[in-house]
Amino acid sequence: DSDEITRGIHAAPLHIEWEKCRSSPKEPWQSRHDSGTFSNKGCSWLAMGEGSTIDRCRESCDATPRCNAVVFRIGHCGMRTCARDAETNPLGGWQAWSRGERPREWHRGRHSCGWLSVGSGSSLPACRASCEASAEGCDAVLFSAKLLRCH
Repeated sequence: DSDEITRGIHAAPLHIEWEKCRSSPKEPWQSRHDSGTFSNKGCSWLAMGEGSTIDRCRESCDATPRCNAVVFRIGHCGMRTCARDAETNPLGGWQAWSRGERPREWHRGRHSCGWLSVGSGSSLPACRASCEASAEGCDAVLFSAKLLRCH
């Protein structure tokens, strides 16, 4: 058996519950100022993103933890964390954009669960797909990346 079982960790099993995603809005980004930038009040600087287009800039933010706003002009993308009521200031050539909250993909379920079976899959996405394809009413997965096991 595994090292985890040998050490007795199985006495308090970890249950991670999963529910299908809620639909996300079609356009999560909103223009906050078409000729301005965010002020420092209510915003903090994170990093520079891809500045070739506004879409690439927003994609950079989407891939960056805590990023929910960008300031953009051709060739420049500033990624920020901003409060919902962050102020903007006029500044020619710049755009200020903010994004609503990201939909959660994984969250604690509404009930506790018991073990149904051992799933198939050597990755988390494969384990989730195995759960979704199950006829046993699977709504939660436990995946070990170390042992490549799916439950």
